[in-house]
Amino acid sequence: MIPLGPVVARSRVGVARAAAWTFLAEQHRRSEWWPELQLEPHVGGTVAERWSEGEGDAAVSRDASGTVDVWVEGHAVGFTWREAGDERDTAVLITLRTQGVDTGITVTETGFDALPAASERAAASQEGWQVLLNDLVTALEAAQAAGAFGERETPAAGAGELEVVEPEVVGEIDEAAEPVDQVDAADEIELEAEPTVGDHPELETGPVAVVAGAGDAASGAPLDLDETIQIDRAQLDAALAQPGESVGEAGEIPANEGDASAERRRAERPDEPDFDTLIRGN
Repeated sequence: MIPLGPVVARSRVGVARAAAWTFLAEQHRRSEWWPELQLEPHVGGTVAERWSEGEGDAAVSRDASGTVDVWVEGHAVGFTWREAGDERDTAVLITLRTQGVDTGITVTETGFDALPAASERAAASQEGWQVLLNDLVTALEAAQAAGAFGERETPAAGAGELEVVEPEVVGEIDEAAEPVDQVDAADEIELEAEPTVGDHPELETGPVAVVAGAGDAASGAPLDLDETIQIDRAQLDAALAQPGESVGEAGEIPANEGDASAERRRAERPDEPDFDTLIRGN
């Protein structure tokens, strides 16, 4: 059998813990929210809850009794008890904990896994404790509103706020100095705008100027370093043409010589596609 976990019920109320404790320990205060409970406020004292309501098949009742085994003044009360006819006890612990200016109340009851119909009994206990805690909170809030506990404490002004501290500067500060982030308009630096997508920079297409840095290889005559040689692009294309190919006007290879060169390249590289044919669309 899988053990059944404890029943836990919690609540929170806006009164001090000492005030909430009186509604547990004192009979006349406890009767405002749990009138059926009889409890002797010390370890070894008796505890009992007896009530009945309804008639016939709808009648429900409670007859439970036990012994107080935990008593921590102002903080906790615990007891073991059993319903009439049960063979095992369940253990109850009620604790109070200060939460700021509020009080948190927690009830824990264990031992249902040793009882018949454990799940149903645990569920009924869970519901019953939550109803009792709601009644306790209502009674405490009503007493607080009536001034039974005096003025409620409030957090100190500014509590929880962050304080901004100016950084400490070591040394002297020259107040006459110009801030670094201020720049004189006369000192502004002009930067050329970078080209953006869509810009088409114009390229020079005229003759290319080449500065000679060595002698003329053909004549052997030395060249003046300050002399500038003007080379037309058509002449440059002719100089770069493959040996054996002549260049016509405007750098064009005559059709017959171009076809012969293409045939020669195809013979030398049979696996390479015929790019000339592809470009012409033939």
